[in-house]
Amino acid sequence: MIRFGILAGVSSDAQVEDKESIPDQIRTCRHAIAQLAGVEIACYTMDGYSRTGYDSLADAMNDIPPLKEAIEAAQRDQYDVLILDNWDRLGDLGQLVHTRFKKYRKQIYSARQSGRLQDPESYDPYSDESAGIDMHIQGILQKYRVNKLRRGWQIGMPKRVEKGLTPLRVPFGYTWVSPKEPPELDPTRAALIIQMKDLLLSGRSMQAIARHADRSGIAPPNGGARWDIGTVRYILANPYYAGLVTIHRTVSVHDPSRKRKRRPIKQPRAKWVMGQGKHECIWDQTTHRALVHELERRRESHKNYAVRFPLSGLLRCAVCRKKLYRRSHGHASAPNGRWKVLTCAQGPSHLILPYEESIDFIARQLAAQLATYQAEPAEARRDEAQKHDRAALDELAKRRKRIQDGFEGGLYSQAEAAEKLAEVTRQVENIEHQVEEHQRRADLRAEFLGPMQDHLDDFPAWIKTDDPAIVNRLLGALCETILIYPDRSVEIIWRT
Repeated sequence: MIRFGILAGVSSDAQVEDKESIPDQIRTCRHAIAQLAGVEIACYTMDGYSRTGYDSLADAMNDIPPLKEAIEAAQRDQYDVLILDNWDRLGDLGQLVHTRFKKYRKQIYSARQSGRLQDPESYDPYSDESAGIDMHIQGILQKYRVNKLRRGWQIGMPKRVEKGLTPLRVPFGYTWVSPKEPPELDPTRAALIIQMKDLLLSGRSMQAIARHADRSGIAPPNGGARWDIGTVRYILANPYYAGLVTIHRTVSVHDPSRKRKRRPIKQPRAKWVMGQGKHECIWDQTTHRALVHELERRRESHKNYAVRFPLSGLLRCAVCRKKLYRRSHGHASAPNGRWKVLTCAQGPSHLILPYEESIDFIARQLAAQLATYQAEPAEARRDEAQKHDRAALDELAKRRKRIQDGFEGGLYSQAEAAEKLAEVTRQVENIEHQVEEHQRRADLRAEFLGPMQDHLDDFPAWIKTDDPAIVNRLLGALCETILIYPDRSVEIIWRT
């Protein structure tokens, strides 16, 4: 009786969640084993591991534990034949596995494509090449089918974007209608997205927003049991909710630390393909820029937005440039007991100030400098910055033309011209990013200067009595750092 080991697999987690492909493969293999009067010894399941892009079987075995287990079991003579539903289950690994099994004098059999089996006792791997030829031909056909799908995607997806149709998966908050119609807005989920946006712009921490989403009772889009910070961040930064459809926002790269071996990397905005969507948007593009700016600001500064006191995360010691913390000072047995102070990690050797008194004089300095900051000609500065950016882009366009002319005239080789043009492209992307950042900051400045003006008359009282998250959100949008010197002087570094 021939001993069989079954090997089944799919390439992605989405196919695993389908819960039909792998059981169907196993049923097909077991039916073939019964017809061949064999016995099943083991079943190996590659659930969500890609089998493409490998040129070494050792690397594939390290990355795909079920495949390693199946090959090592064949080496230990635990079965005679490895049976698969279809040759394409091995992907690019077909010929590599076939060569290894020749060494072990084991057969590989496709339940749908193979013909006869040889007696394991007298099997000679060099007497019959039909399985290897069949596997090689099916591998070529599979590569053709995959490449055809990829070519269709590269042509078809940009056209869908140009037409304003959703190119890939329907984002959270919408319901699929048909391939040629935009998805419909789900009122319940859209209301949650708006609440998450309002919480972020009011200064709430990402963890607090995730907890709010959990309390809503609406399941997260990733299928998990709870909302996480990454999901919240991805939703709030998605331009789809501002009416834009995009592709090429990320590129997939190899990642040996993860099961699927690939992870997305954010692409520069210059490489995105964008179009005006036909779907109903949730907010406008000004709000989208404000959300992206806030998320980037939090990531860059690594500040703790689960704030406990006003101005936390903004105050720094002018001596060591470290953050100032609010701490208790003194002893409970002292006449005045313990009191709150502001100090850095170095303590009294650098700076230690009474908390209440410090907030008062810092607030007065902020109010005085804010009046001057508001009076500055912001539009004139922005116009000057835009003029400078346009001049830089024009100069880079001229430089690109000179490089192309130099290549055509034989001054540069193809490699030299490509390297120089790549450097020009990088500089253009950097300037375009700066232009976008200038626009974000201009929008935020216009949004927050009005509310700040309303509090100038009672600035110290407002800072001490209002919600610290709101105070820090408004001030953090306008100033980067507030430096406190030992002599109690204050230096405010405003966002340009």
